[in-house]
Order: sequence, then structure tokens, then C-alpha cells
Amino acid sequence: MDNRSIGIFDSGVGGLTVLLELKKALPHENFIYFGDTARVPYGGKSKDVVMQYSMEAAHFLKDKGIKILVIACNTATAFALDYLRQELDIPVIGVIKAGAASCVENLSGNRVGVIGTKGTVKSQAYNKALLELNPNLIIHSKACPLFVPVVEEGMAKEDLTKGIIRYYLQEFVDTSVESIILGCTHYPVMEEVIKEVLGDRIALINPAYETAQEVKKVVSEKGYAAERKEKGSVKYYCSDEAESFYEVGKRIVPIESCEIEEIDLMDIVLNE
Repeated sequence: MDNRSIGIFDSGVGGLTVLLELKKALPHENFIYFGDTARVPYGGKSKDVVMQYSMEAAHFLKDKGIKILVIACNTATAFALDYLRQELDIPVIGVIKAGAASCVENLSGNRVGVIGTKGTVKSQAYNKALLELNPNLIIHSKACPLFVPVVEEGMAKEDLTKGIIRYYLQEFVDTSVESIILGCTHYPVMEEVIKEVLGDRIALINPAYETAQEVKKVVSEKGYAAERKEKGSVKYYCSDEAESFYEVGKRIVPIESCEIEEIDLMDIVLNE
């Protein structure tokens, strides 16, 4: 038995979609969530910068005594997963392989779409993971840089957002893809609106569920299960604008403003 918390980080509120699935899969575990809201989004930044931010976030959580680290950010997973696995002495789990596996398992044809930030798409991390599972896939990738700001500003269900979705995703309708991987943890917040715009023919793959199942497997295999029988708790940290984090975050997971602690970003940087 192990009552230490599971740590999760993302550039903002998007990783809360992963936390939501983790709470369902592991209801007795405690979680610590860090949203790096001062530096959101990660998706348009260079690999070196994302690796630096990821390392700082990881060590911030590691200092809290976590037993597992979940990188609830596709860009950070693409750029920093291997490095963090080498640096840390705890299991580190990303979101990309889980999303790719879920897509391939549920595919009947061979045309797949991947949407994500510029960084995730440029890394081709999903393409590599998908082709390892099925070399015959035809993959259409598209960066959708405006999606993250839409979510962070709480505009996911506004009429304006439908126009942005059409602008980015009409080509997926035209190319007859069967499934689209939501390759950014912010994007499931927009899932209902994306479905409304694209229709029912295209399946949307949310990697959060499969990621939670992978974490559950590690907890079991490592003997990391919490001893408590009551529901676990969540402690939230953000690096800027705690009130904004709360206003958007409460639409994703049940959260109280008093549970969010805004930290000084310089403390993370200086501690590194």
C-alpha cells in the first residue's frame, strides 16, 4: 500500500480532462495537479523550452512526494517524456501512446486524423506511434493553435468557436477520415461542439481514458494502491490567475476556488 499522491501537470486546464478520468479509474487515490497557466500554451514553443518547462513542473511535483508522474500534455509528452523518465526515479506516463492505441483498436479503415498544437504535430509523435501499430495507415495531421486559447478563455461552446472548428477541420471531412485523435488535452473540452460541426460519421478519440487505464495498471503492478477506503482528494496548483483557472476548470471537474493555490513561478525556476 502507498498513500503518496499521483502528480499531474499540463500547461493549463486541459490536463483536467485526464484528471477526470483518473479520478474515475482510481477513486481512492490522492492527486496533485499543476497547471502552468503563466506559460500556457506549450504548443507553440520550441522543444528546448518545453523540455525546460516540463522539467520544472516535474520537479515541483516530485518535491511534493508523488509516486507517479502523469504528463497530461501532448506537447510535453512528445518532447520531454523520454528525458523525464531518465531523470526521475518514479514512473512517468504520457498521453500519446495511449491515444494511438485506442484509435487503432477502434479503426475499421485506414484513414486517421490527428489534431494538436503546432509542437505536437511538428514532432510527429502520434504519426510514429500510430504507424508502429499499423504501418498501413494514412494519417492526416493538422495543427489547431486557436483551440487552446478558446478553452482557456472559457469560450468552448460559443458560436464563434464553431467557425474556428470549421476553418481547421473541414479538410478532414473532405478527405474521409474515419477517426480524429484529439491530440491535445484541452480539446476534449470542445468535443461536443466538434461533433456538432463534423457530424456523427467521424469518431473522436480522447486519449484521457486510455491514459487513466495505463496509470491504473502501473498502480496495480507496482503495489502503489492507496490504503484508504474513502474517496481521495485533489490539490490544485497554478502559476498564474487562480481565479481564471477556477472559472474554466470547474466546467471540467468539480472544484472549489479555495482548493487552488497560486504559486510564484520564479520559485520553480530558481529551484531548478
